[in-house]
Amino acid sequence: IAKNEGLYIREWIEYHRLVGISKIYLYDNESSDNTKQLLQPYIENAFVEYQLMPGIGRQLDAYNDAIEKHKHECRYMAFIDLDEYIMPENPYKLIPDVVKQVLSQKRNAAGIALNWCLYGNSGHKQRPVGLITESYIDRAHETNPMNHMVKTLCNPRLVHKYISPHYPQYKLGAISVDSTGAYRSKGWFCRNLTFKNIRLNHYYCKSEEDYKIKTSRGLGDRAGSYDLSMYEKMNFNDVH
Repeated sequence: IAKNEGLYIREWIEYHRLVGISKIYLYDNESSDNTKQLLQPYIENAFVEYQLMPGIGRQLDAYNDAIEKHKHECRYMAFIDLDEYIMPENPYKLIPDVVKQVLSQKRNAAGIALNWCLYGNSGHKQRPVGLITESYIDRAHETNPMNHMVKTLCNPRLVHKYISPHYPQYKLGAISVDSTGAYRSKGWFCRNLTFKNIRLNHYYCKSEEDYKIKTSRGLGDRAGSYDLSMYEKMNFNDVH
């Protein structure tokens, strides 16, 4: 689900297409920028399925609507934001191949808890020229507690419903595993933090200029707004 992400939405789409995503279900939370215009070519060639989702705090509504409508159209679905990029650990390996490998480790594995890899502003106060993936190249260390947080990639037919932006309630017997496939994961975070096989690069901060714009959009899953104090708490640039 997205709101006023026109500046970056094409990069996010093209990146995920390159790493093997075959379809995007995009819910537009009343964008007032050029998001719909930029999406039009992708909508016309059916790579993006677009739906307007008006209102405040509609993130979980969008997730559950996607499951209900599209669970029989795709093998797996990833529920992520526009500042999150799924990255296979091994260069040029495609996401579907990695997911198949990870979930084959346990018979009842229905999803992968993708650990955040939190990226900082790389020293940018103003929005830099160029791609996000080119401009923001400094991140938190692997052991940073914030990287324990996860988003989920799962088999939507084995999900009862989404109960948090970070994880779903699975049907009886189905479980979520970490990115090694070896350990069960529950809730908001993976106790065993790992970037092995696949991770979620999270460009939470970007430049100071970008973050101030982000605060104006409000939260995705409830009424409220981003706190500027969170910028300092999340802006890690420890590893180049």
